[in-house]
Amino acid sequence: MRILVFDYTDIYDFEKEFVNNEDDFYTRVIEKKYDVIILNFDFYPSLVEIKKFLADDVIIIFVCKVCDEFIYKKALSVANYCYSYDELYKLKIRLEYLEKKVIKLKSRVFKYKKFIFNLSTNQLYENSKPLRLTKAESDVLAILIKNRNKYLSKEDISAMSESIDSINSIKVIISNLRKLGFEIENVKNLGYKLKE
Repeated sequence: MRILVFDYTDIYDFEKEFVNNEDDFYTRVIEKKYDVIILNFDFYPSLVEIKKFLADDVIIIFVCKVCDEFIYKKALSVANYCYSYDELYKLKIRLEYLEKKVIKLKSRVFKYKKFIFNLSTNQLYENSKPLRLTKAESDVLAILIKNRNKYLSKEDISAMSESIDSINSIKVIISNLRKLGFEIENVKNLGYKLKE
């Protein structure tokens, strides 16, 4: 499970990536995929500003000195959880639970609209009937599914696939996947992302 922490001090005793300024926070969130983002409530405006770049399944947790009713309501308007620093033991328990949940979510079968994609076999099914994809199309689809919380450049996709002959073929592969019914975003200077 990938965790990013944005706080003043690194007081957390679990495996994570740590940033302590807004520039690093923005860069990391845009460039990498995280399952959980933990941030100090002081950085609430930063989260509101960057939330549109986050996938819906990213778990966001605020921490603060005192989590009173006002802060709690405000935090839950954009995040999933809010804990005071006195409740860090609860945060650790929550992360243990989330790790199990994330592992379960990253199971070998991915459902998308009328499709089911088996990540073990790279086989795509539409309404339970197998569809024929080229090896490159299967690879690109699997890569987009596994990295659906972040944008991937053509170079990223090419580096992750053994069956892509050239970077230029990625555009054609993406077009073929779109024709099947997959909504794939393309943002200039960021890359491609499967829309859920």
